[in-house]
Order: sequence, then structure tokens, then C-alpha cells
Amino acid sequence: MIWLRVTVLFWGLSPLRVSGFAAVSMLLALVPAAQIGLVASAVQSVADAVAGDADAGRSALLSGGLLMAVSLASHLLGTCLQYLDSLLRLELTARVGEWVMRKGTMLDLQQYEDRGGLRQHAARLPGEQRRPCLSGVHPTP
Repeated sequence: MIWLRVTVLFWGLSPLRVSGFAAVSMLLALVPAAQIGLVASAVQSVADAVAGDADAGRSALLSGGLLMAVSLASHLLGTCLQYLDSLLRLELTARVGEWVMRKGTMLDLQQYEDRGGLRQHAARLPGEQRRPCLSGVHPTP
């Protein structure tokens, strides 16, 4: 259930970045399968070349080249994934800081000194939309 709350929280930050992160993650998940298929093809081509097939050497070189291209794509996708992850983390930190400052500017000095008043204010302000609570513990009034 917490994953759903986290997903909603991140989706609210930037749907485009979250969609990009998901797409890059899925593409990156396909890389091992492509690498296994290309290695199997290269090994089979080398075995065929040893057996005397004339076109097998070209097939082995093609498989090796494609394997290098997939490895390069994997590296670039991993870099892109780390970049998107950093952007989402930075945006989340900034947004949470903004929420805290917005609530802090609405408090009076007396509410800062009174713990009960602070708890009551933290519960929910009138007209304010409810945001997901990541810890699962909601403040009590």
C-alpha cells in the first residue's frame, strides 16, 4: 500500500518525468535478454565457423557488434535513469520543503510554542488538499 502512496506522490510532482523513468526502466530491463540472445548467436556462429561454414564468421562479427551496441545502449540508459532519479529526488525535496514553509508561514508564534496547537494545525488546514502520508501515521488533532 505504501508503494501506491509513493507513486501518487511522485506522479503529482512530474508525470512526464515519472513516465520517462518508467519507460527507461522497462527498456533497461530488456537488456539482459538481448545480451543473452546475442551471446548465444555469437557462440553458435563461432561453432558453425569451426565446422566449416563460410558465412558463419560474418554472422559472429555481426553478433559481436550488436552485443557491443546493446552494451553501449545499456550504459546510456543507465545514465539516463540515474539522471531522472536525481531530478525526481531533487524535486521531491524542494516540494516537501515548500510545503513545510507554507505551513510554517501560516502559524502564529503562540502555535509554535504550544505543542497541542502545532499538532492541531499540522493535521489539516481548512481548504487545503490532503496529501499522502508516507509514514502511514497521520497526525491527530
